[in-house]
Amino acid sequence: LLLCVGLCCAQVQLRQSDFDQGTVQLTEPGTYVLAEDIVFNPSSVSALGVDAYHAGDVQPHQYTFAGGEYDPAAFGIGFFAAIAISGDGITLDLNGHTLEQDPEHSLQQMFYSHIELADRPFVPTEGPHNFGSSIKPATNVVVKNGVLGNSSHHGIHGNGAINVTITNLVIEKFEVAAIALNGVQGASLTDLTIRDTRRTVATLGTWSSARFIRRFLEYLVDTGSSTTLRVQGVEYTATEIRDSLATAMNNVFDDVITKGRGFIDPEEHPDEYTVFHNAAGMLDGGTAYGLLLNQLGVAILGFPWDEDISQPAERVLIENVTIENLAFSPNEMVVLSNGEGEIVIDPVGAAFQLRRPSPLDGSPVTMTSFDDNVAEYKGSVIANAQALVGKAIKNGDFDNAPMDASMSIFPQELLDWIEATPGTEAAKLAPVVELYPWVCNGDAMFHVNKGYVGMKMDASEQTTIRNVHIRGMQNLNPVLGSDVCDYTSTTFSHPDATMPGFQANVVRGFSIAGSFDLVIDNATVEDLTSTSGSVFGFDILTDAHMITCNDCSVSNLSAGLAHDAEEYIDNPTELPRAVGFRIDEDARDIMLSQYSVEELVALGSTAKLDSEGTDVFAEEAVEASSSSGSSGSSPSSGSGSGSGSSSSTGAVATASLALTALAAALAL
Repeated sequence: LLLCVGLCCAQVQLRQSDFDQGTVQLTEPGTYVLAEDIVFNPSSVSALGVDAYHAGDVQPHQYTFAGGEYDPAAFGIGFFAAIAISGDGITLDLNGHTLEQDPEHSLQQMFYSHIELADRPFVPTEGPHNFGSSIKPATNVVVKNGVLGNSSHHGIHGNGAINVTITNLVIEKFEVAAIALNGVQGASLTDLTIRDTRRTVATLGTWSSARFIRRFLEYLVDTGSSTTLRVQGVEYTATEIRDSLATAMNNVFDDVITKGRGFIDPEEHPDEYTVFHNAAGMLDGGTAYGLLLNQLGVAILGFPWDEDISQPAERVLIENVTIENLAFSPNEMVVLSNGEGEIVIDPVGAAFQLRRPSPLDGSPVTMTSFDDNVAEYKGSVIANAQALVGKAIKNGDFDNAPMDASMSIFPQELLDWIEATPGTEAAKLAPVVELYPWVCNGDAMFHVNKGYVGMKMDASEQTTIRNVHIRGMQNLNPVLGSDVCDYTSTTFSHPDATMPGFQANVVRGFSIAGSFDLVIDNATVEDLTSTSGSVFGFDILTDAHMITCNDCSVSNLSAGLAHDAEEYIDNPTELPRAVGFRIDEDARDIMLSQYSVEELVALGSTAKLDSEGTDVFAEEAVEASSSSGSSGSSPSSGSGSGSGSSSSTGAVATASLALTALAAALAL
């Protein structure tokens, strides 16, 4: 629905019927008010009268080329939002109501935001699809007064929005982030409760890969492609591979939605269970957030450096915000690369997964063995689809296609291995791995794993944070990083990572990376847990500078207690630490005034303050307990080791610097 109310700033009521056909697009000034609770589920199975494989998409007649209202570039991956705001002077009043995604739509549309603050979700040249040559962000927009419920990705998301006010909201049951603002220019985020991430996620990221690859398979079938794929000596056509994928996806939908089980039945559908089942019931991607500020564009890379930022988030106030009861359980994807930073991916950027274990018995899903010297390709419905499309691209089948297939990286040597005769030397994986070595520390789309972050205040300038409380974050990843890649806890594997070692199992209350002129007043971080990784209350990273934290406290951090220290030997996961405040060696001009840290416990070391930055002033609160922590390979606990009222390693600030920094902070 495209709503334009003219220039009279009229008030428009939004009802369930306005959302039944798809995204409501707000382009003209005015006040838009929810008149009732909204459950978003356009193009559903029942509404279209089709199977699940064909449901959930924008229908051809709804696109602008057929006289509809949806730009095929903007909506090429489906209904990415319930409401897309791209106009100026728009107020969206939830009016005490709840906006949520139906369980069916949250399964079918895994990239989604309740509210998108632009006319499309990605800036040009980014994302799993060609979203066009421009983006129109919202300006002078207000979102207020209500609840944002069940969401498969974000609550509110936007790129380049200008003068944004978000106030008096509860955002809950999301997966990736409650609010994600990339390159926002002026924002006020106040009186927010962010809580209770989704714990009913039935499928892994492989399901999203399957949804994305469908249109490429359909194109091959519709155009009569002669490309086939040989698997274990059997030749499969595009129609057969498409039909196998469709059957599997329909079976998953039947178990999860139609029968209302909420999970895939391992007895009725063991193959589907093996490929798609999410055992933890939580987000399995390698990074998630409560609230995120970032530079313009995607936040899928490593923690940013100020020198590399083109359009930071600027002039942001965050006040009276509570973030609580968040949990996720990331899975690491180990993928093949060409050794030059290019990963084997399909045309939407999804990783070609070979080393993922089955949830049934731990055996490899796609290969016959985890030993490269004997491993042969046995395939799966999603891997076969990706391989067929990769081969068809090489054959020129997509040269004149309406979709962009240029993102695909699928080496001929890999295809030769997939199609080799079983039992022959050509069917062994090891020679392929020599050419395309394993790369670690990524997720299903091979985004950089960064773990769980309560408030990711990265790539921002002139940001003020007051009265923010983070409590109850859990990273429940039970396993350490894979040891098949050639890296350690102090070196790198993922080409875009900026932190060494395996990072998916880390928890950070705050991350502040590449940011400048940021002031935090009265912030608490408490009850953070990682079962297998390190935990940091405040992590000031890369070249962040002019960062002030007044009256900031950290308590009850627990790191890595589900494991033994011996498991970390020769593993890329560092021996878990619990640290109140960490300041990276390239950070500078940092002031911690009246900080406090207590109750740290870790398999490895604990520290109140771990600082290697330049010009750091740290003054512990008077009532803080004296240092009593310890470090070593056995669990450590206490108030934490580290500095008291003086600066830590590599940073001794003068009194004049402290006064200058305090004066600058107060001037803001």
